[in-house]
Formats: sequence, C-alpha cells, structure tokens
Amino acid sequence: MSEPQTPTRSETVSTRQSFVSLDSSKIHRRQSVQSVGNFIIDKTLAEKPGTKVCLARHKKTKKNLALKFIKLEGQPEKRLVRYQREVNNLALLHHPHIAKLLDAVQTERFAMLVCEYAVRGDLLNYSREQGRMNEDEARRIFRQLVSAVDYLHKNCIVHRKITLETVLLDNDRNVKLVGFGRSNSFKWSRLLDTYCGSPFFCSPEMVQGIEYTGPEVDIWSMGVILYYVLAGTPPFKGEMLHDVYDNISKGEYAKLDNSSPEVRDLLARIFVVDRSKRITMQEIIEHEWICKGYDEPVNNYMPSRAATVLNPNEDTLQKMAAFGYSAADARAALAQRQHASTPIVCVYHLLEETRQRAESRVSKSREMSRTNTTSSETAKSESLNVNPPDKQVEETVKRSSQFGKVWKSLKQPAAKLKNTFNRKSKE
Repeated sequence: MSEPQTPTRSETVSTRQSFVSLDSSKIHRRQSVQSVGNFIIDKTLAEKPGTKVCLARHKKTKKNLALKFIKLEGQPEKRLVRYQREVNNLALLHHPHIAKLLDAVQTERFAMLVCEYAVRGDLLNYSREQGRMNEDEARRIFRQLVSAVDYLHKNCIVHRKITLETVLLDNDRNVKLVGFGRSNSFKWSRLLDTYCGSPFFCSPEMVQGIEYTGPEVDIWSMGVILYYVLAGTPPFKGEMLHDVYDNISKGEYAKLDNSSPEVRDLLARIFVVDRSKRITMQEIIEHEWICKGYDEPVNNYMPSRAATVLNPNEDTLQKMAAFGYSAADARAALAQRQHASTPIVCVYHLLEETRQRAESRVSKSREMSRTNTTSSETAKSESLNVNPPDKQVEETVKRSSQFGKVWKSLKQPAAKLKNTFNRKSKE
C-alpha cells in the first residue's frame, strides 16, 4: 500500500507564518484564483453550515491538500466543543486509514485545518460512480475501516458519525476516515447519552434515546456501510424518516439473497437491536467472511503498551493538561493495571508515542547529517523533519482550547479566513 506524500513540518510551519503575516488585502483573486498563505485554493469539496472544505495546492511543493474552514464566531458552546475534540483527536491519532491533520490555525472567528487529501473522494460518490462492489473489494475496504475503528476503540475513542461521506478513498482506493467532530472519549464502565450521526446510519439505541457505551453504535454504522457497498442501497428505508427509524428500531431490512451466506451472517449479527447481543469488534475481526482470502487478521496498528507505567515521561505528563487531565491524576492512573483501558491512560500513550516518533525522526536526520552519505537534495528534504511533530501537537492543542481568549498574534487573518469561507469557489 502506497502512502500519499504530505507536507513536512517545515512546510506547514511556513504555511502558518505566511497565513499569519498576510492581511485581507493580500488575498489573490486573479482569474478566479484564490490563495491563503502558501496554498492556492482550487475548488470547494464540501460545504455545510459553519464549515467548508476546499481542495488546495501548496505553492512550493505542488502537493494537493484539503483545507477545512470552520466558523467559530457566534457558534454555540457545543459546536466549539466539537471543534476542539476534532482537532485534539486528529492531532493525536496515528493510523494509515485515518486522515492526517498536518496543521491547524485559529483566529478569534475562524479556524483552518490542513489535512491529508483523499483524491477519490468519499465512499458515497465512489459507490455511485462504480456501482455495487463485489465481495472481495467490499471485504478489502471493510477490513481497512475495521482497522481504523478498532484503533479508535482501543484508544477509548468513539467516532459516532461513520457514514459513506466520512469514509474517503485515496488514489490507491485505501480508506481514510474523517469527520471527527462528533467523536468523544468513552469508558467501558460509563454510558453515553448524546444522540448524533446521520439518520440512515444511526443504531437503535440512538433512535430510541437509549444510553450506550460507544463502540456498539460505530459497529452498527459500519454494518450499514458494508450493506450499502454490496447492495447499492441502504438497509433501512422508508417513505418518511419516521419509517426509517421504525425499521431501524425493529432491525428490519431486506436480506442480500445474492450475496454469500458468510456476509449475510455478519450483517445479521451486526444488525441486532439489543446492543448487548450485537457482535463485538473482536468477533468481527475473527469472522469467517472478514478472514476469507487473508493469511493475517485485521491489523489495528496499535503499538505495544505496558499494562502499567511507573516512570512516565515528565514532558508528556505536562501535556496532559491540554486534554483536561492533571499530571498527578495521569501518574496515578498509569501505575494501576485496572486503568490501562481508560481515556486518561490512552491519551498519555498517544502523546508519548507521538514524542517517540519525533525523537526517532530527529535521530535519523542527525545520523544522515553525520554520515553525509546522501545527496544534497535528499539531505535537505530530510532536514525538514528536524522539528519534532510533538511540538506541533502541543501547539495545536493549545490553540484549539482558547475559545474564550483573544489570540493576539492573529488579528488580520480573521478577515482573510472570512473571505475564503464566504466565497463560492468554482466547481
């Protein structure tokens, strides 16, 4: 599987610097071309009230990226909290099938997220263009989605908005999961009660207002996606929305008579109304249909983690405050085995793994510099990674949490972001 090229840390830093230094009078609109900082905006990819996603090209590297503009001014507190969660989660998560957050810039009124671009778009449009998938292709896509969502659940994060529009495909038709605005941390011992998600993808407990743990609602939504790519139509239909909800509540859907018995069994075990009897993620991974044609089980790319951490990294502990956890509480939780699968411990591990990846990149860069065995162009390219990504995480989290304060270093870009947000790009 080939990974798309993405800008380096230095490129995104230069983007932020250019973005900060430009005022609204320097937005270029020659021949319908608009630019923000180091990006030339090509077209609008998606637009909803309060948000706009644009395809942009980096001026220097010519790489395509997705810019997500989010309006913060005048938004209710709940929306600001969702934005903060989205940035925090994307800044920490590291998975080949979760879209990467490369940078984030925030003003008092607007925010801009620089994200990995998935060239083939979302699974909804792809399915409409390509038609129904055969089971081999559906299995490949579904295994990647299972990999990403299992990684989230292992880190005590529930997505809660898994739809055909939040599952993107890159140039190699590999999954890139996006749409983390409704995501939240969960505890296995505590129930959530927030209704969210798209109507056709909602689980019965969402529709009926029943409390839930978290993973079971994502599993139901994943089943809807699997059904759709195989059948070309959603499993739960109705003339009116209340009819759709009624069928979801009853778990009534048209069986896929032309599909294999194995995939019909998997869907039947997903679409179980009683969430306590619904198939678990581990059972999905071990299911006969998922394993068919593969020698290895689904890889969730979770690093090996110790059950307890008696000597945690002090720098990482200090970063916990940005996520609402004190260093003392984190230290105490890390020392107890029973807290290994709790949000506070998972956040520590995600931060620490980010720091370790940064140190590894710095070490490799310095080694290359010492040996001087590479060409000058390669050495220059590698040197762009010297600034540790964990600093980016720290800065991103810091900015995403300052909703009630004035970020004095960003005064002019607010108008610039507003112009970009309001402008209708050429399709």
